[in-house]
Amino acid sequence: MSLSYKAAPGSTANRVRLATIARRNTALADTAYGHFGLPKLPARVVGAVAMISRACACRRGAAAAEFAMVLPVLMGLTFGTFEYGIAFYTFNTMQAAARDVGRQVAVNTLPVGNAQAEIRARLPGWAREGANVAVTQSAPANPNTNVYTLVVTMPMDSATPIQFFSRLTNPTLRTELSMKQELPYVITP
Repeated sequence: MSLSYKAAPGSTANRVRLATIARRNTALADTAYGHFGLPKLPARVVGAVAMISRACACRRGAAAAEFAMVLPVLMGLTFGTFEYGIAFYTFNTMQAAARDVGRQVAVNTLPVGNAQAEIRARLPGWAREGANVAVTQSAPANPNTNVYTLVVTMPMDSATPIQFFSRLTNPTLRTELSMKQELPYVITP
């Protein structure tokens, strides 16, 4: 069993160890500089270089520093993924609502005046206020040629409750549906 002994910072053993390191570093510096014909460095400079090299060799805290550099990138990727995933969900819901309500209007089961409220009711809660819904008809008086057109638009910052990246680039989500009105089904006796 071996016991390791560490010298106290102000002890003689510690001073002897530091002096040995300084002499070794001075000898190395003398050899290197003498070999290349460069002037000899003062011992104070050689000691400072040795201390810096020892500090650079220490790896304590390196993982924390690297994590601190990578964390903002990871958080940006995470929030961006969530935000654009929610925006795609909102866009998909917007398309499905326009398609379903357009079909109900085209088969005469939903009045045209209720289409806007019905589309808004089918959107997610955070997107209802930001949605612009327009319902137009090509020939309201003639059901044989009448075509309903539903246009739903929404700014990107209304499509997601996070609004992390959508404030930087604010595109508009837009879906459009055109559907021909079907003739009313009449049962003849």
